Amino acid sequence: MCISKLLVLPPHCCQHCGLPLSIEKKHCWQCALVCRYSERTTIKSLWVYLGMAKRLLRLYKEHCVKPLAYFFAHSLALLLLDCIAIPQKKPTPDQFSGIPFSMPLETLSETHTSQIVVCPIPSSPYNTYIRQFDHMSLIAKHVAKELSCILKTNVHFATPFKRSWSSAQKKLEYGKRFSNVKNSFSIKKNLIDAEWQKSTIFVIDDVITTGATAQTCMTMLEDTMPNANKYFVSLMRVL
Repeated sequence: MCISKLLVLPPHCCQHCGLPLSIEKKHCWQCALVCRYSERTTIKSLWVYLGMAKRLLRLYKEHCVKPLAYFFAHSLALLLLDCIAIPQKKPTPDQFSGIPFSMPLETLSETHTSQIVVCPIPSSPYNTYIRQFDHMSLIAKHVAKELSCILKTNVHFATPFKRSWSSAQKKLEYGKRFSNVKNSFSIKKNLIDAEWQKSTIFVIDDVITTGATAQTCMTMLEDTMPNANKYFVSLMRVL
């Protein structure tokens, strides 16, 4: 596998929907008009859902090649470090073009002080039953472990979202995806810790297509924890 074949998204993207922007702005014109996220909510993606990236994800999800979870988790951990503005040292020699950040091999001189929580978007009950594992939960657990080692603090793994049986998003038209996802997800308020109100919360998913899942889940968190720093981070984005 050649990592350089993974198409990295451009650095200037809308912080809410994740779409690339031609100029350095925080939001695209659509999100600036209708988005109700606060400035504490950001959406980011690593790669374009195309070519090698698409094939790797299909291998992981459809053929259950679980070792790929380590690669995806490592890539996401680098992006999360960039999100929380960790002061990193000089790039290491193992930096490669397929991932836009380099993993610091030495101990970081400073650590992130607020509590960090990593939350996966759960797979549908049907897909979890067929695959016999939740593909994003496995990645999220590895991400939390890797960040814990780097930051030398306890990075929490949690599953605050509950997903019910519903139609698959990829089989629905654009307009129907938003109504379908609103009926699919709910938040487990009994799992929301009071300390989360001032924490950094990373919600991770595999692919952003229309942004319906991101909008629904981040709105739930915004209503529950308005003071927390919230990031919706996906491996890939459909352009």
